[in-house]
Amino acid sequence: MKAAFYSEHGTVDVLDIGTQPRPVLKSNQVLVKAEYASLNPCDFKFRRAKIPLSFVSDFLFPKPKIPAVDVSGLVVSVGSDVTNLSVGDRVAATQPIIHTRWGTLAEFSAVDASHAAIVPASISLRDAAAVSLVGLTAVQALSNVKTKRGDRILIHAGSGGLGSFAVQWASKVLKLNVSATASSKNQKFLSSLGAHNPIDYGLNSWDKNSPNYDVILDPMSYAYEKRTLSGDSNVISPTGHYLNIASSSWDLKGGVEEANGLSTYTNIFTYGVKNFLSRIGLKEKGVSYSFVAVEPCGEQLAMIFKEIEDDNIRAVVDSEFEFNVEGVREAYRRLETGRAKGKILVKMTF
Repeated sequence: MKAAFYSEHGTVDVLDIGTQPRPVLKSNQVLVKAEYASLNPCDFKFRRAKIPLSFVSDFLFPKPKIPAVDVSGLVVSVGSDVTNLSVGDRVAATQPIIHTRWGTLAEFSAVDASHAAIVPASISLRDAAAVSLVGLTAVQALSNVKTKRGDRILIHAGSGGLGSFAVQWASKVLKLNVSATASSKNQKFLSSLGAHNPIDYGLNSWDKNSPNYDVILDPMSYAYEKRTLSGDSNVISPTGHYLNIASSSWDLKGGVEEANGLSTYTNIFTYGVKNFLSRIGLKEKGVSYSFVAVEPCGEQLAMIFKEIEDDNIRAVVDSEFEFNVEGVREAYRRLETGRAKGKILVKMTF
């Protein structure tokens, strides 16, 4: 099959397109012929990661590695144990990213049936691919929190792929009072998504005169967690809940635009300890703390599609690229600027 792949870690220049073996279907899987793939920061952060021990690299990211985790397309084959999906179904799914060489920038993806959801006829496969990982991340993160109508939430990076979905979900589905950060040029965009209080992060004022948020959803915890939970900060309520979305910085020392994917992976233990302590009542400043690493889930994806059908949520697409070497590289260049407004897609034409 035709697939994008890389055989070593590095910049977009290590990405190539060529022939790779088609995945062997397990009994609990369906084979999906791709129509669209959606890109996420985790793709390039792990591609860029400098892993000193080759056996560790091979364990986490067997090579050649096919990038991307979101796919939409048609079911062309069904495993013997699958009863909920059939050949010809339009589906979308999110795949695991580590401990596997398989990704979704490929002609075919073998998807666990429990990870896939049927895409309703009223929703395009383009839109379905755009909401998969980001939708699951927002839904799973906010399921950690008991909220009531009107509770105050702050969502960082509200105009990005995750943020643009989370703002809509919090505002229109959960009926929360939403503040969200973005650049000055994206303030009206935040309002169009349902944000009640758009905040210009360029003014660096999101933690000044804050209303003691009940919830903070933070995909930029590497930059904001310390400021949020410091002893002299009142940005979050003493009974609030801080949601740390698994992430790492685009920018390392020296201003080099480079993301260290391992900084998230190696900090999972630290975040896990914070999670555990929070759950048993030993909380920093009294604030509940959750570290959120998304899990594929077809049932939740189907719930997201229902909200799209009900006009509560819309897919937000920044740009679309063709499935060729330059198209894939350019798509990741766009993503790596950190300036995408919504999701970046690749149209899987063969």
